[in-house]
Amino acid sequence: MTPFRRFSGLSGLAFVVVFGGIQFTSGEPSRSASQEEITRYLAGHQTSNEVGGVLAVLVSGFLALFAIGVWTLFRSGRDAGTAWPMTALVGGVVMSVNLAFLGASIAAQGLLGDKLAAQPVLAQAVFVSEQTLGTAILPFIALLLLGAGMAALESGAMPAWTAWLAFAGAALSVVLTLQLAYAGPVLVAVGVVHALAAIGWIAVASVYLLLSERRAMVASAGIASRSTLVSGRSQPKMSRRQSESVALTSDPSVQGDRIDHGGGQDQCCACAVREHGPQGYIVGHQ
Repeated sequence: MTPFRRFSGLSGLAFVVVFGGIQFTSGEPSRSASQEEITRYLAGHQTSNEVGGVLAVLVSGFLALFAIGVWTLFRSGRDAGTAWPMTALVGGVVMSVNLAFLGASIAAQGLLGDKLAAQPVLAQAVFVSEQTLGTAILPFIALLLLGAGMAALESGAMPAWTAWLAFAGAALSVVLTLQLAYAGPVLVAVGVVHALAAIGWIAVASVYLLLSERRAMVASAGIASRSTLVSGRSQPKMSRRQSESVALTSDPSVQGDRIDHGGGQDQCCACAVREHGPQGYIVGHQ
């Protein structure tokens, strides 16, 4: 499972780099933009929309692999449950599917940008539909971050501060769904903070996936060294007489009968008489 975690960590970092670049360099107008602004944008960003859309489809697969890797990481924790890791997995997988459709929509806008620019009403309808599809991804981002935060606190697989970063991103995701009914500068600022929190958490979780093998090796080495130290201290030394008695009683060639001197079991008077070849009888106290 560790090689897959390493690969899922690399997938998460690839998602952060590519999607973060798309997010902060797209230059898309807001939902409340006029038809003129939308047509100007579609006509002037055909190539960038085509490339950005194809890259979004590509990184949607990286996101799904990352979500599965996070699920395995949280399930391996010391007090891991099943509900919250599964919540994060479902949120991440559905988020990746939504992102694939969103990327295909953006790529189509790039391919048809000049034709859409000639029909402002259609261009605005297509653009608003793409914005709505982008907003529909927010509840699943919240689901991924909420489940991951709770799983981190429950399992101890990641530090507590990463859980609070995930909770902040989840709360901002819910707030941003208000842009379906309201678009203003406040939500634009909230969107920037949300992108930093969500992408930042994915980057941190990806690093933990990459380091999971080393952390497991260090933990195993520490447990082994402690076990060796404890076992070395816990074995008492035996006296010479006890060693001889153990050797005699464990030797299958030594045979004889048990003699009770009448002292009872509470007293150390029970002796084992063993015949030891031609040397006669040897008495070993037990």
